[in-house]
Amino acid sequence: MIVAAVVSANPAKILSTGLVVFAVVILHNCGGYALGYTIVKLLGLNLRQRKTIAIEVGM
Repeated sequence: MIVAAVVSANPAKILSTGLVVFAVVILHNCGGYALGYTIVKLLGLNLRQRKTIAIEVGM
């Protein structure tokens, strides 16, 4: 309901900045995946654990 209220109150701003926000969200999530995977790889965890932690951090 909070998101719906914010979106309905600011439709023009959301349309004008939508692409930038979309790009930032994608970069943020990909950065989380990469950082999570890299840190656990440096800690010596196995592939299955690295994938699991990367998904959890990226989400």
